[in-house]
Amino acid sequence: MSHANRQLTWWKEGWEIGGNVMQLFDVAVKRRREEDEVQMINAHKPKCCPHCNNLRISRFGQTKNGLQRYLCDFCRKTFTPVTGTAFENSRLPLGDWLQYAATMAHSELLSEETRMMLHEEVPDWRRLLFRAAAIHKKSIVFSGLLELWSVSWLWRPRTKVETDGQEKRRAFITIGVGRSAGRTCNVFYYDGEEAPKPETILANFKENIKEKTVLLHRNQDTGLYKMLVNALELKAMPVDAEDTSPSNSAINVIIPEVQEELLSFLNSHKKWLYQGIQGYLDLFGFCLNTNADKFCQIKILRDIVLEMRRE
Repeated sequence: MSHANRQLTWWKEGWEIGGNVMQLFDVAVKRRREEDEVQMINAHKPKCCPHCNNLRISRFGQTKNGLQRYLCDFCRKTFTPVTGTAFENSRLPLGDWLQYAATMAHSELLSEETRMMLHEEVPDWRRLLFRAAAIHKKSIVFSGLLELWSVSWLWRPRTKVETDGQEKRRAFITIGVGRSAGRTCNVFYYDGEEAPKPETILANFKENIKEKTVLLHRNQDTGLYKMLVNALELKAMPVDAEDTSPSNSAINVIIPEVQEELLSFLNSHKKWLYQGIQGYLDLFGFCLNTNADKFCQIKILRDIVLEMRRE
């Protein structure tokens, strides 16, 4: 490399700081992080214009920071993948938030001191994570032939839990396991301290079941199935109540396993549940339903938050 070319490298910037090796290393790390941040953001292509929601958009060069710029064919305004999101003109780096989200999702593996730091220092990050998890839950829509199992589970935390400024000693949680099109998904709803009525459970599942879905049921099934069929205009298909196939044993195998995992997850967050039990349930459901490695989960969260408009 010639002397002239060397003057253009980041090494020169480091030596101008004073030749300190640690400062030089910090410059390299900062630039690398910024490059990774830009690449991560540019890997997401917006679905529509954040200004007018028009779907017809096209690439329109880059910003001085390297972010991909887009042009709306309708309103003729330009934007980047972070325009209108919590990451626009913010000191919050997307990469840092995604790392925080992945850590929160698997916090049962962390020490209590680390969990305390995650919960107390960045409440805005947590609210953003809960919003993303709730959006992912809404994207779960059962259709076609549907097998559905629902259990109202009573969780009794070892320590008191505060919700809306009141102490809670127990919480009823509706666990729903649905299987359609060869895919099994789980949804969770916080129902308060009292056992939920069928109408409450019906309202919970309403947004996750598409109309005209064929609901498989057995003779011993409760009245919830009749309510779902009537309220959502579903079709009912009876199946053999004596069936001993693996799918029929889901209520005896899958749900207890889900309860055990959920118990471990809630206990790892029990000191902070007063900030939103439903948010933690949505986060747990996200982890369970994606059933992927952390890299895939981070990619899914990235695409969700970059489509979320700032509150």
